Amino acid sequence: MIIGNKTKTPKADKDLWATPWDVFWGTEKLLGRIFDLDACASPNNAKCERYITAEQDCLVTEWGESPLNVWINPPYSNPLPFIERAIQQSHKYGHFVVMLLPADTSVEWFELCVTKATDIWFITAGNGKGGRINFLHNADGKAKPGNSKGSMLVVFNGSKRLFHRQASVHFISREDLISKGRKSYTNPEINIKNLHNFA
Repeated sequence: MIIGNKTKTPKADKDLWATPWDVFWGTEKLLGRIFDLDACASPNNAKCERYITAEQDCLVTEWGESPLNVWINPPYSNPLPFIERAIQQSHKYGHFVVMLLPADTSVEWFELCVTKATDIWFITAGNGKGGRINFLHNADGKAKPGNSKGSMLVVFNGSKRLFHRQASVHFISREDLISKGRKSYTNPEINIKNLHNFA
């Protein structure tokens, strides 16, 4: 999924990883938002009832004219155009956009996050556990260890339109984030077959 010197993930698979439900639900609890739209999804891994597929292409499809809470876990091979699109859509429509991204401060797009996002949450180690997320493989939905980088949540709050300041930086351990998700939902097994496409 993530490009790195030590990654063993096949090139064809590195963009086919889904967000674990407890991380997604934990983010909702952390930020006090219920997501309306998954802007980068497939029918078998969508996190919201409304979602945009790769074929529909969230880089060209409008995300909605009224303000929405938007979740996006973009392809990690090239997240830059998705970050630029998140900024554009949040400013245009007032969307509250949260992106799950690799926590890599060495890449050029990280500066864009720092200068355009309202908040950045670094997901860290803690409680005796590591901080890397075990993403779900798109083929079987099972969590796979071996993620080569940490992760961060980058928030673009279009309603604030803060162009003159840097993002506020926060930290939360992976275990605390997961715990928030598990406490919020008593039934972690959700029937995603009932989700319908957003067109």
